[in-house]
Amino acid sequence: VTIQTNNGKRYLQLGKDFYSSPGPDYHVYVSDQTDISNEEDFLASRQIELGALIKGSGARYYELPADTPSASVTIWCKEFKEYIASADIIAQQ
Repeated sequence: VTIQTNNGKRYLQLGKDFYSSPGPDYHVYVSDQTDISNEEDFLASRQIELGALIKGSGARYYELPADTPSASVTIWCKEFKEYIASADIIAQQ
């Protein structure tokens, strides 16, 4: 997971090797915390929803709103309020 800048806008990029098992209501969030590994960690962080997980594998970009926390990304199932996966973000130029 990286952050890319293009034409003054920042984007979260899930890498081409990204894979998630299918789920009913998966959404992508960025958070101000690192090392998120469960529901409690995620809920204790400041998070911003970027949108629904469009596809379960491969590269995908999500635009980051201004002043978005960007320490980690989490896949969260909204329907069941369940942690799925997360990764710390690597900043890119």
